Amino acid sequence: MKSFRQIHASYLATDGSPARFELAARTAAARARWSALRYYSDQAYYVMLFAQLEQFVDAECEKLINRKKNSPVWKNRRLWDSTDPERLQFMRKVALLTQKGSTTYNRIDQFYDLRCDIAHGTPIAPGTIVVSAAVTDFQQFAKNLKS
Repeated sequence: MKSFRQIHASYLATDGSPARFELAARTAAARARWSALRYYSDQAYYVMLFAQLEQFVDAECEKLINRKKNSPVWKNRRLWDSTDPERLQFMRKVALLTQKGSTTYNRIDQFYDLRCDIAHGTPIAPGTIVVSAAVTDFQQFAKNLKS
């Protein structure tokens, strides 16, 4: 999560002005314009932050697979020898790093579904994304997923 803090700092810096303008707006139309701007900004930053989590999962999964491939015992390594981390779907990688069905796994799956909805243009209800709360969750996931 190389740029995670910088992206979050950028979000905090850029969300402040539209939030103030939304609160100070004198008409419902002006408030709606500022609210819409923040709605799309939240989605954009969410996707960028989630991409950082995806990179982290990719790197941890690759480290795990490479470590397993280096086992001197063929019986321990045989499954891993045929595992290509670049061909695994994101949630399969998560399942290698945490127990499938665990709280961490299920929460990442929910966040991933939201990320996919945004990326594919599915409308998201206003207020669904709380970027600062997602940041806290993503940081906790990174701690829980270390290979």
